[in-house]
Amino acid sequence: FPQPLTPEPVSMLHKAAPVQGQTVPAATIFFDHSSSKIPNSGAEVLKHVAQGFQQMPGTIFYIEGHASARAASNDPVERHISNLKIAMDRAVSVSRELMRLGVPAESIKTTAIGDVKPAKDEAQSRRVEILASNVSPF
Repeated sequence: FPQPLTPEPVSMLHKAAPVQGQTVPAATIFFDHSSSKIPNSGAEVLKHVAQGFQQMPGTIFYIEGHASARAASNDPVERHISNLKIAMDRAVSVSRELMRLGVPAESIKTTAIGDVKPAKDEAQSRRVEILASNVSPF
């Protein structure tokens, strides 16, 4: 069978909740090419992440947007700018959804990584990684 174009999202928050001062992977959401629209499966993972926040107040979520190296332009500067933009659009999309689900804006830090940290294949490079850090005691 052919592989799906977009891998299934992964939630890791249930495996390792952050202790004070520690940052752990919380989830990864994958996107279609040139898209910042959260797929339905990714929305379910974000609900799980938001519920985790309710159980772990004081958690800060670092939202890192990524992109594959593929872009419409062959010019390296234009390609880099294009990939940073789609990476930021993806990160903002995830951040807005977490806020809509009840995570306070001050608990979310959003950044674009672009195409400088590729995954093992193109489909897995089109992602947002969510890291969780507990900066205050329970």
